Amino acid sequence: MKDPTRDQILRPSLAFMAVLAIVLSGCAPAATAPTTEPIKTVAPTSVPEATTAPTATPAPQPEGALVFAGPGGDLGVMFQDILNQFSDKYAVEVTYVEGRVGDNFSKVQAQTQAGRPEIDVILTNDAVDPVGKAQGLFAPLDPALVPNLNELVDFAVPEDHIGALFMFTLVGLTYNTDTFRANGWDPPTSWEDIWSSKYGKCIVVAHLSGGNGLKSIVVLNYVASGGDYSDIDASIAHFEASKDNVVAVAGSTSEISDLLASGVGCLSVGNQGRTFQAQAAGAPVDFVIPKEGPSFIANPLELVANAPHPIAGQLAINYLLSAESQAKVLAGFFSPTNLSVPPATEGAAARVSVAAQLADLSVHSPPEEVFADLEEWIRKFDAVFAK
Repeated sequence: MKDPTRDQILRPSLAFMAVLAIVLSGCAPAATAPTTEPIKTVAPTSVPEATTAPTATPAPQPEGALVFAGPGGDLGVMFQDILNQFSDKYAVEVTYVEGRVGDNFSKVQAQTQAGRPEIDVILTNDAVDPVGKAQGLFAPLDPALVPNLNELVDFAVPEDHIGALFMFTLVGLTYNTDTFRANGWDPPTSWEDIWSSKYGKCIVVAHLSGGNGLKSIVVLNYVASGGDYSDIDASIAHFEASKDNVVAVAGSTSEISDLLASGVGCLSVGNQGRTFQAQAAGAPVDFVIPKEGPSFIANPLELVANAPHPIAGQLAINYLLSAESQAKVLAGFFSPTNLSVPPATEGAAARVSVAAQLADLSVHSPPEEVFADLEEWIRKFDAVFAK
């Protein structure tokens, strides 16, 4: 098992990008505000008459508007709260485009192809982000406008400065605590529990087209084969043998959460952030880091190429990456990338991992070429559950 590195997280192979493009086509401390006062320059009295005094360059001023594409739900509430504060500080009118990552990404693609970008900044994930980079949809960030890049864990900032990792969440096992307690079952401990017959027909399988399914299948391959992330056949054999225990195949995190919270399902792969959000809302669910180690989902922020408000966009990204904003990420049960944010000490957030802790968790981050045959993996996976 390997710890995550910049190359593994932020630089997927071209083959991976191409396959993801095919898959996605079928799927639905804080920054200081720039001064608004004129900068005054005073010529030193000792300068000879023939010498011209240097003139300071005014700080770039943000455009008066910003269009930000982000998620809905509790995460959307968090983003809009932070962006409202940004709006007040910089006198920028913010339009929030709410939607699933894939849907928002499709809007950026369509607007770019039409030559009329409207969205300035988008929150992506590690499925669509490499596709967008390959298609030239995103622009590099200016460190002078986004100084908080220097506060992030090293793997959060690519060398070309195209995007920055805003947050991540571990992927492991999510289960219904009421169902487990009623049946006298111990909490799950291994990825192999997804294929166990002892739970009966209450397993929810995550489809490979969703983030949880995509980031868990490589670990399932690894566990099933004894060490090969790309051995899809080893996982397929287990799914084939255990499919009678599957009550549903779910593509999105919300579907998984609803099926488990309602008691229709009792166990699935899921992510730490969404599980703890549901738990805080009263759902009888909990999250487990499997003994073999977790995977994780990454969420970068990207400045759209040729965005209509590029300065406002970069200042907004900088504000979102500040320690103050990133502390709200942790309070919302997701993992921040700003190293100035300490682990929480109370409540469910105290169980949420921060960036500095990843090296101690045996996180699975397979090489990018593993995903080269993802389209074939999905075909084999669908064949099992179509029968």
